[in-house]
Amino acid sequence: IMSVESDIAQIRSILNTKYDKTGGYISGSVSVAGNVTVAGTMSAPRVIGAKWNANDLAELFATNMDIPVGYIVMLDTESVEERYTIAVKGKGPLVGVVSDEYGFLLGGEPRKGYVPISLTGRVNVFINGTIKAGEAVTLSDIPGIAVAADINDEVIGIAVETKKTVGIGKVRIKVK
Repeated sequence: IMSVESDIAQIRSILNTKYDKTGGYISGSVSVAGNVTVAGTMSAPRVIGAKWNANDLAELFATNMDIPVGYIVMLDTESVEERYTIAVKGKGPLVGVVSDEYGFLLGGEPRKGYVPISLTGRVNVFINGTIKAGEAVTLSDIPGIAVAADINDEVIGIAVETKKTVGIGKVRIKVK
């Protein structure tokens, strides 16, 4: 039985002699005991048993506008094609919040014409007014901006921290 150190040394030796250090690929299985650091983007068609230090699951949604991070998004019900836009109260179903802290991003690489929308997890949202941790969050009368929800409002998430100041600021919510 080989030690972990000798396994790693053997893998390094194979990689250094058989593969260009500026690119290339390995086919088959590779097992590493220890840490792996990737400087850049790592892609995989399927990941099992992963642990991530990020806050939410996001998906790229088609849009024809720049939507700021922290804004609530809705389906654009006036578009013929599937498109998403800044949420306006009473105009369509709420979908999620624009995120830049996603741990998982569905739909490929971020690109023009698409915006990453948090589907579940914790994300910062712009909110108007005060809110206590545990209160439900909905869309305010200001497009894209959240507010503490009333009993009959469509809920986008639950505040996980308290905001004691009036006016618009960011607060972390758990997206539903």
